[in-house]
Amino acid sequence: MPQSGGQILGPVLGLSSFALVGLAQWLVLKRYLRGITWWGWTLATMLGQFLRLVVGIFLTVGLLLFDVVGDLPELIGASATLTLIKVINGFLLGLPLGFAQWIVLRRYLPGAAWWIPAVAMGAALNAIMPLASGLPALLVSNIAGWTVFAEVTGVVLVWLLGKPRKLQQQEIRIRTEQPVT
Repeated sequence: MPQSGGQILGPVLGLSSFALVGLAQWLVLKRYLRGITWWGWTLATMLGQFLRLVVGIFLTVGLLLFDVVGDLPELIGASATLTLIKVINGFLLGLPLGFAQWIVLRRYLPGAAWWIPAVAMGAALNAIMPLASGLPALLVSNIAGWTVFAEVTGVVLVWLLGKPRKLQQQEIRIRTEQPVT
C-alpha cells in the first residue's frame, strides 16, 4: 500500500521544526558562548526533541494501560487532575531536551546542570497554558506557552552566564583537582 503524504510529511516537518528551534537558540547562544557550533547545538536540540516524543508516547501508553490516574479525578476533581497530569508530563518531557542540551552546555558553562531542571520546569509551565479552540486563540495560547518556557530558561541562562568569575574559577578548580588517595 502506498504511503500517504502525511506519513512522510509529518516527520519531515517535525525534524525541520526541531532544527529551526535549535538554530534560533544557537543564534542567541553564539554571542555568549565562544566556540559553540551551530551543528552541535542543533543536533542536541533535535535529539532532545525526538527523545521527548519517545518519552511522551511511553507516558501516554503507561497512563492508559496501567490506569495510573485511578481515583484521583474523584478525589481532587477532573480539572485539577488534568492540570496535574499536564504539569507532570511537561516536566518529564522537558528532561530529555534539557539533558541533550546540557551535554553541549557543560563544555561552556560551570553549573550547566541547572539547565536540565530549568528546561523541565519551563516545559511543565508551558504544558498548563490553556489550549484554545480556533486557530487565532490556539496561536495565542501557543505563543504564551512558549513565551513562559523562554522566560524560565532565559532566566537560568542569564544566571549561568553571569555567575561571578570567582565562583566559576572555584568550580573549575574543584572539577580538575585530583582526589587524595
